[in-house]
Amino acid sequence: MGLSSGAVMTLFGGLVTTLLGALIGLMMWQFNSLSDRIDAQGDCIDGRVDSLGTELRAKIGDLRAEMQAGFAEIAAVLLDHTDRLARLETAAGLPRPTG
Repeated sequence: MGLSSGAVMTLFGGLVTTLLGALIGLMMWQFNSLSDRIDAQGDCIDGRVDSLGTELRAKIGDLRAEMQAGFAEIAAVLLDHTDRLARLETAAGLPRPTG
């Protein structure tokens, strides 16, 4: 009692359909898992970016403070030179420039 070719084809078709359904289900499950992992990595990256942004703002603030201190020192030196030049001009009897 052998199987007819029609029964074999039906059995084979059902087996292939079942395997394809299982493969598609497995792919959908993996895509969902991949989406979760991508979301987790995105959250991790967002946290790192926020941390780096905070660190960068702090360093920029420190640099700005150093620059302001340097500018204040330069302004003091320029003011001192301007004062010395004014005294030399006065001692030499030179007219003071206006404006």
